[in-house]
Amino acid sequence: MKDKLITDLYNSDRLNQIIANITKGDPLAEDLKSELFYILCSMPYEKLKAAEEEGYLIFLCVNILKKQYNSSTSPFHRKYRTRTTELIDDIEDTNTDTPYLQYEKLIIEEVNRFLETIDYTDRELFKIYYKMGEYDRWIGSKRDTKCTKNISSSRKIERKLAIQAIKGQKRVTIDHSTIALSIKRTLEKLKEHFKSKEL
Repeated sequence: MKDKLITDLYNSDRLNQIIANITKGDPLAEDLKSELFYILCSMPYEKLKAAEEEGYLIFLCVNILKKQYNSSTSPFHRKYRTRTTELIDDIEDTNTDTPYLQYEKLIIEEVNRFLETIDYTDRELFKIYYKMGEYDRWIGSKRDTKCTKNISSSRKIERKLAIQAIKGQKRVTIDHSTIALSIKRTLEKLKEHFKSKEL
């Protein structure tokens, strides 16, 4: 019975769409799905059955997926993101001939070249959002040791950039909606840029 429940859930179009929405094109989407089902298979059948009968099984999955994907201390992060970070570090430290690593290096270099061609504000907001270069969460000169998420949220960036005016103590800031629009605009430009390239 548990096998059928798990199999039906695994083949669910709705669940696959949820994973796609959470990961937004991340190549680790299938790994996240695998981690979800590892967790579900470890749970007692009675708990899964109750969730199914009471109509909250899909919400249970969403909760697990978000926690695994967004937390830098989750098993998913330790298993997959740490491994990816180590692979990228290897690009800098070795002259490996592995095609995958060479391709990753080309992409990173091309993204950095593209960012140098766009508006300063859009470029810096993009780098803060994705923790690139001097904003790198581990080694950047402007690293944020209090932020544990792999990617900063727009509201966190908004709070970072907020300043106080000298007169009236009015808060002056770039708000989160402006940041979100800037990131979206840069991503769209980046996609168009890559469409015109053959990497």
